[in-house]
Amino acid sequence: QRKTPRCFPKQRGVFLRMESGLSVFTDREILTWRDGRRKPPWGIFFGIFLKFHPPGGLKIRFSVCYNGAIEEKEGLLQDIESPIDLKLHQLTHHKKTLVNVKDYSLKYKDANQPVFEKVSFTIEAGERIALSGKNGCGKTTLIKKILQKCNSDLVHIDVFEEGLCETASGLIISYVGQETAGLKGNITDYCKEHDLEKSLFCSILRQLDFERDQFLKKIENYSEGQKKKVLLATSLLTPAHLYIWDEPLNYIDVFSRMQLEKLILEYGPTMLFVEHDGRFCEKIATKVVNLGIMSSHRNSDLV
Repeated sequence: QRKTPRCFPKQRGVFLRMESGLSVFTDREILTWRDGRRKPPWGIFFGIFLKFHPPGGLKIRFSVCYNGAIEEKEGLLQDIESPIDLKLHQLTHHKKTLVNVKDYSLKYKDANQPVFEKVSFTIEAGERIALSGKNGCGKTTLIKKILQKCNSDLVHIDVFEEGLCETASGLIISYVGQETAGLKGNITDYCKEHDLEKSLFCSILRQLDFERDQFLKKIENYSEGQKKKVLLATSLLTPAHLYIWDEPLNYIDVFSRMQLEKLILEYGPTMLFVEHDGRFCEKIATKVVNLGIMSSHRNSDLV
């Protein structure tokens, strides 16, 4: 919906336009321009708004507006004013079990001890699994190995492994990692690179409490929280069988967190995620895996 300059008053009265003469517009015409049903017929205009107020007599409001500046930004901002609900494009896989991990151990080549060992769990369609454990216990390493097993070109990790870790054939994963250093360029180029619809992408960022003026900046100049929202918005717009999010709430504000919780509970995507916010995990996870210990949803070891 087209947004027009805010200098149009909502009160009833008469609007005078001074150009090559004097024109008078009715209140109905003014409101029509405000609502975007008709484009105002000028670039630079000066307005005087006259309102008859019985107690105080005649009130005059002067208004100056440049419509051309709005026109320059309409190509980027035209579709981000009307809020939309966040949506996930969940794909349905022909197999119920998407990931199968059994007696699985990993060790770095230069290490004496394994990162973890004898881990067993499955990811079934519709499950939301939280990986739990202390820092350094291998949660991110396991995620990267699952991505690699899925023939993903996002990551490569060179480790020794024992046991079974397999993914369903044709599995499509939407991944949000911890790193944001590689984000750069403007929003338009980023959407082209990742095959995203720009207007929808910007609308999702707005729903994550993104300020409009950020769309005119380079992504590398964003704050860490804004970069994280770019990654989350990209994942939300990526159709996938499995969503893997590694610490998605890092630098994320409370409002955006609530939006994400609402989205996940409403659409019920299949997820594997790492998050140190115990309250978020308790609310979202259907199963908790403590790297070797299968836990119930409300496990006290959840961290």
